[in-house]
Amino acid sequence: MGLGFLLRLLLASVSVYPVFASPPDDALAYFETGQVGRFIGARNVAIQYRVFVNHPTDQAIVILPGYAENAQKHYELIYDFAVLGFSVYTLDHRGMGASGREVQNKQVVHVESFDDYVGDLEIFFKQVVDKGAESQRFLFTHSAGGLIGAKFLAKFPGVFRRAVLSAPLLQLNTGYYPRFIAGGLAFALDSVGRSESYAPGFSDYDPKNARWGKDAFTTSKKRFDAYTLLLQQNPSLVMGGPSVRWISEILGETTKAKITSLAKRVQTPMLVYQAGEDALVLPGGQDLFCKTARSCRLIRYTKARHEIYREVDGIRSDAITRAADFFQKPEVLPSLPGSSEPIGRIFSKSGFLVERIGITLADDGT
Repeated sequence: MGLGFLLRLLLASVSVYPVFASPPDDALAYFETGQVGRFIGARNVAIQYRVFVNHPTDQAIVILPGYAENAQKHYELIYDFAVLGFSVYTLDHRGMGASGREVQNKQVVHVESFDDYVGDLEIFFKQVVDKGAESQRFLFTHSAGGLIGAKFLAKFPGVFRRAVLSAPLLQLNTGYYPRFIAGGLAFALDSVGRSESYAPGFSDYDPKNARWGKDAFTTSKKRFDAYTLLLQQNPSLVMGGPSVRWISEILGETTKAKITSLAKRVQTPMLVYQAGEDALVLPGGQDLFCKTARSCRLIRYTKARHEIYREVDGIRSDAITRAADFFQKPEVLPSLPGSSEPIGRIFSKSGFLVERIGITLADDGT
């Protein structure tokens, strides 16, 4: 009797929503059961991954974390997808989590070339995911993982049946500085040998100083506190901020021309989740990408912050349920009401479909 069967049997005895409000201890315990491995990625950097095999199933989800994240931060999401019957594959991107670094200060989020992330994912898929027993594979990404995933989808069409990009980093919020000034400053600092240094305004981070409030990436205080405690207990996972080169690479990869070109090359059916109160990512890049892509539906959570997958229970329950339903639908895309045409074709004729979800339930006690 496999773990997947036992989890689904437990689920059948309760209502569905407690799964998405899983006690952190249960989800963390499940995370520790994952099979840990490492492979050598681009530029000889070691990449750590985890695999959660769920028997019997023919469906697997690859989860790509975002900027400054690690696989363990997604423990609750991994648990929920496992309960829903999926095997899960995930990794720590280079320069983050338990993977290798390219700079001396291990808190600096740094990459020599953004394409190295895509190269690592290619190796991960060939050496690990493709050797799994599951024949149906889906992609779930967050933030910078969305840009990595989109580039992979464009390069390798047909590898994933469907994809969900949650708050994809397709247009960085540069704050008080216009994009061209931020890009020019990053280029100048990179040119004088500061590529591995923190970008202006960033420094090392101490989770003991973390305070939940309007600057947090989630409105869920219980999830903010849980991850802060996890970082305090695992200091090797703590990240400070981006390097000059990382900022330069992100800005270079997310021009309007590049996002348009990227979207045109992605053939995989997608959902894009947009957070209405996102302080890290601007919505314009997501709008442009989804409008241009062959088959994309944009779901806007008006009350969510950047980390939709770690939001209050009402928001994240809806997001996870939608993702699972989307992954498990038949190959033919559904039609819009009153039409016999698949959604993807309608997007290409009359613009992309936006669904606004105004969930305001703070049902996790926040």
